[in-house]
Amino acid sequence: PTGFPSSEPTKLPTDQPSPSPSMIPTGGPSTTPSIVPSRFPSSSPSQCESSVDTCVCGNSIEISFKNCSPEKDDWVGIFRCLSDNYVEFQYHPEMWLWTCYDGICEEGQEVREGSLVFDDNLPAYNEAGPHYELPLEPGCYVAVLSRNYGFSPPPFVVAAVGQEFYIE
Repeated sequence: PTGFPSSEPTKLPTDQPSPSPSMIPTGGPSTTPSIVPSRFPSSSPSQCESSVDTCVCGNSIEISFKNCSPEKDDWVGIFRCLSDNYVEFQYHPEMWLWTCYDGICEEGQEVREGSLVFDDNLPAYNEAGPHYELPLEPGCYVAVLSRNYGFSPPPFVVAAVGQEFYIE
């Protein structure tokens, strides 16, 4: 309040809602529920979406990836496409690379975006387990951004699945 009387009277609040949305949020949830609740939260344009892109380039396969919540044991595997025999990516990939390439990432060095090249010079850790060499046998494949859930072998946590690609 001022120490002096005002020359203009105070305006009364209006009964009509404001013509445009307010920048100030309401004090609580709405009283009317959603008509049909969604099973998954809706994504907004500002949310990050993990992704995998594949390029079969001559005798190599280049994988570009975006990982919204990277962890030190993330890796990209090349799997056979899903089929009657393979209904989810919970089996060993044909070949794989850590997102830090040489091994599990050091703390604080987790990879949010990057590219990996699968070629004739794969690291020695690819020789452990039922992994193969290039060229892959003809068929349908897909690159999958994953992380171990506990110790390998599977199960794995799938972060993103690329588009199917074919080796002839």
